[in-house]
Amino acid sequence: MQAVRHRWPNVLVQFEDFSSDKAQILLNHYRHDHLCFNDDIQGTGATALAGLLGALRAKGEDVNSLGDQRIAIAGAGSAGIGIAQVLYQAMLEQGCSETKAKNAFFILDQKG
Repeated sequence: MQAVRHRWPNVLVQFEDFSSDKAQILLNHYRHDHLCFNDDIQGTGATALAGLLGALRAKGEDVNSLGDQRIAIAGAGSAGIGIAQVLYQAMLEQGCSETKAKNAFFILDQKG
């Protein structure tokens, strides 16, 4: 990261396809000092959030009712956990309590 930043000071680095056990650690390590994002964690999460907000609009519900939904995520890898993180943060920003937001999620791994 230091070499890339030295060569291109304003570069945006996209982390792609790191294993689940390394993806969040790398993102947390570099996110405050480098312009970077993890596609699996943040990109998939942002896409899922956009889809859910669109679905709420299509149902005629208030987009600020995200915390009133029950969300099942099939897959506890970096993308699934990234989706949960982005949705959880959106719920908090909509005024949901931490407890209510956490209780909205059901995350299932490959074995259910």
